[in-house]
Amino acid sequence: MTTTNFETITVIGGAGFVGRSIVTALEQKGLNVKIVHAPRLTLRDGMQQSCLPPEAFGAETVTLSQHLIGSLVVINAAGNPDASSHDLGLLLGPNAALPVLISRASDLAKVKRFIHVSSAAVQGNHAVLDNSFNLFPFSPYSQSKAFGEVWLLSEQQKTTEVTIYRPPGVHGVNRTVTERIRTLASSPFSSVAGTGSSKTPQALLENVGDAIAFLATTCEMPRQIVHHPWEGLSSADLLRCLGNREPHHLPHWLARSLINCVKLAERPLRFIAPNRRRLELLWFGQGVAPSWLEQQGWVPPLNRDRWFELGKPASKR
Repeated sequence: MTTTNFETITVIGGAGFVGRSIVTALEQKGLNVKIVHAPRLTLRDGMQQSCLPPEAFGAETVTLSQHLIGSLVVINAAGNPDASSHDLGLLLGPNAALPVLISRASDLAKVKRFIHVSSAAVQGNHAVLDNSFNLFPFSPYSQSKAFGEVWLLSEQQKTTEVTIYRPPGVHGVNRTVTERIRTLASSPFSSVAGTGSSKTPQALLENVGDAIAFLATTCEMPRQIVHHPWEGLSSADLLRCLGNREPHHLPHWLARSLINCVKLAERPLRFIAPNRRRLELLWFGQGVAPSWLEQQGWVPPLNRDRWFELGKPASKR
């Protein structure tokens, strides 16, 4: 597939954190970009369904399709990003039902390609992040994203190619989670398990935007699921870059024992899970399999220098 200046790429949620980076990356390629606001969906009773019923949100689907006519590619960067939310019902509408609605609207509008931005969180503590259908959600947020993938892949498309893109933790200027890790990394409590040499699945915002732009414009048909490649940081590297200091190296057995104790506490206190998972990633990292993006020759535009830049206090950037 090729694109020209007369073909439009529509970004739903283009005013959001990731959406803005996608729009910027596409515009830098000289492409016509259209931003469409996502419809607000509420879905409280679909938790056990294997798909979104065909009749669900029919009027909203038709209305959205009118905004997508003439688009070569549609990208969904909308959704509820609150990874700490405890309300699965609240998350299902924007994170599970919305991508299906957009997919159906894209099919009605005869869009060539639809790219849905999901999350690596759907694979939870799976040993290696990859492009498989193995899902291990651990929180309401990751469950809602997993439902979105399952429901989307259950759709029978007539015209539109569907690709699910899974970014890992996304970092950028003014990103709350980035600032929290920077604060921790620069404190005496900065620590990793063992040598800290394990891969960490983290990504720069600009690299995520560029990867999605690549998926939107590549002549090759992407896989159904594409995960973001490893950006070269180990768990200790991440803390060194963001904290400008060497983290403490905890004995591996001690760090694992502490995590296991927290897991026991999760059984009656499910709201602990997101924070436990963040700590587990910081200490142990997670494997990342080779990505389809790498196989197609995509290279992240920003490197470790940008991570060091993010490690500076806001007043010195």
